[in-house]
Amino acid sequence: MRLRSTGDRSAPLNDNVRPSRSDPAPQPRTAPDAVADLHTLLGAAGVPGPYILAGHSLGGLFVRLYASTYPGEVVGLILVDAYSERLETLLKPERWAALVRFNTRSGTDTVESIPGYGDLETIGYGKDNVVMRQAAATTPLGPMPLAVLAHTRPFALPEEEGFSSDALESVLRAANKDLATLVPNARFFVAEDSGHDIHQDQPQLVTEAIRQVVTGVRDRATWYDLASCCAK
Repeated sequence: MRLRSTGDRSAPLNDNVRPSRSDPAPQPRTAPDAVADLHTLLGAAGVPGPYILAGHSLGGLFVRLYASTYPGEVVGLILVDAYSERLETLLKPERWAALVRFNTRSGTDTVESIPGYGDLETIGYGKDNVVMRQAAATTPLGPMPLAVLAHTRPFALPEEEGFSSDALESVLRAANKDLATLVPNARFFVAEDSGHDIHQDQPQLVTEAIRQVVTGVRDRATWYDLASCCAK
């Protein structure tokens, strides 16, 4: 992997010399580990800040933690159906415990070895909630363009988990809306035709969100409604 110049920005270019991966790391990993790795990678690649970071699912927590850890380096964020530590407090304790059990049984906490690759990096479900809460309290996000995207198609949740998929979806939506309160004038958009992987189901929406955040960073007067591209 190397960088190529594309006008006023740089983009990663896969030169396909040979399959590779990062050096093996102790398992399980943590969100601070992911933040430290990204910071080291950007420095080693010679990519100067400030940065606009986009994160999907747990990656959303990573980019938020990066912004709190290195507040002078981040000027815009895009959270794509991002995991929020606030799920733990939005759910009743017994339902949070059920959600953790469901994800654990689904393999979130299991370190899997992939032949020819090594161990798949693994982070335990909800294990970094305290870290994120502490970082958000100590170094909250400063004013910046922030786009928050939420899914519509529900997760399939087995009935034996103790609560319905509808009940979970209402809390997930509340958690996403809550993320849009992290800074003034954040943009919140519901991806009507998407499940959790909005970047695959409606990639044009994610692209537009990124474009608008970039434009908003360059000129705050252009920070306008995300629905401008994708509303029906």
